[in-house]
Amino acid sequence: MSLPCRAVGLLVSAAVAAAAGVDACDLEGAAGCKARSSDLAALLQVSRGHPAAPRFDAAYAKAFEGWRRGPRASQISPVMGAGLAHVLSGGHAGGKCVGTKVSCDSQPAELVEQKKSHQYATWYNMPLQDLAKMKDYHAKLADVPLPQRLAELTHSTVTLAEGSAGDVARMMYEATKVGGVSEHVPKELRGVFWMKGNPVPEELMVIQHAQWHEEEKLLVLPFAPFMWSWASGRPKGAPASTYTTDREAALTNADALILGQSALSAKFSTCKKGREQTRHPIVCDLRDCEDDLAYGYMQVHQFGNLTEAVDLGHLLGLITGNPDLAGVSGAFTLQKARHASPGSMWRRTCQWGSSDTCVFAEAGSYDFVKIIDADGNFVQPWYDEFIEYMGDVPLMTWTGWHDAAARAEHGKAINNVVQAIQAGMYERLMPIMDADASRSGSGGRLCRMQLHMA
Repeated sequence: MSLPCRAVGLLVSAAVAAAAGVDACDLEGAAGCKARSSDLAALLQVSRGHPAAPRFDAAYAKAFEGWRRGPRASQISPVMGAGLAHVLSGGHAGGKCVGTKVSCDSQPAELVEQKKSHQYATWYNMPLQDLAKMKDYHAKLADVPLPQRLAELTHSTVTLAEGSAGDVARMMYEATKVGGVSEHVPKELRGVFWMKGNPVPEELMVIQHAQWHEEEKLLVLPFAPFMWSWASGRPKGAPASTYTTDREAALTNADALILGQSALSAKFSTCKKGREQTRHPIVCDLRDCEDDLAYGYMQVHQFGNLTEAVDLGHLLGLITGNPDLAGVSGAFTLQKARHASPGSMWRRTCQWGSSDTCVFAEAGSYDFVKIIDADGNFVQPWYDEFIEYMGDVPLMTWTGWHDAAARAEHGKAINNVVQAIQAGMYERLMPIMDADASRSGSGGRLCRMQLHMA
């Protein structure tokens, strides 16, 4: 459930296109017929009339060309070519989205309107975690000096520490159990999860310190201490492109998340209902019509503001360091895997595209597997596999604050930033989704990126 998802080569198989019911000549008219060619350079030049499309094409052309010339080149087929053209045309076929529909409206905004939630889902608007327990855990770990920017902007109020994977995992479970909060979160969502296959150095996540709204089947997760952990090095099999042998990559990620204070939301439903949002990929069991936690559509809310949703496509530019990719759109889902024991394995999908309303290109998805369950028991084989994967690489986490005064000062600082943004004094860090602008010449609504400037 990590905020950033990796940007990797987009591999669209013939099976995917067939499952979506896509025929080469049904894809965007003439563009579909052009897709019969195995010349990927030609496919990448298909015009779609979207302002971000040329930038999207140029940025991915190199990756596709490298893949085409590699050992998998012989696997390129007319149907795969159709699938690639379909990806780059925005994921529409016959007027229907065969990827995931992008939702513009913030899904927890209704909670604010109905006075069921504070507008800002932040750690300081939640029942507070046990500070004495967190300080004790910090003392048992190795203190990690704060990066300069994090130290300056938080006045060195926050603390980071690292330790063995097993010790940190147990502490994350215990520190996020808060009376009146965690017991209301569905049992399948409680415990400690491993972001298995996530290419950035984010390893474990806890989602039990969250607001759960039963009627809406909506989870709202503020960013808080001991809910996230990072690898202070490169575990066995982790990608060298995004991990570092020291803790540099972990500190960069921790710095961004602690300062950003973004909240996550996930709107859950049955898999069948989720199919209305996501046509592909569907990992959950469509035959199960009763499990209303099978599918979750996710959104990110900057500084916890539940009335706005961040434009996820902007994250792709941040991850890759390529500003040209900031014009694409994105969508994240959390889907329960078939045949796994209840709540033990999920799929965190990440999809991207140049369409404002539908994204198809899956890049950066990973498994979200439970290693400690709601009762504090190890979940096998995932726990042992995670420990083996980490080896002797330390696991780093945000352990809270030096004391109560530091916690209060940090909370005040976050609130001051929120007020400054609302007053138009600062630019938002990330664009938000705006569902109020209408498409020219149509009655539909357009998701667009807006940067609110002073």
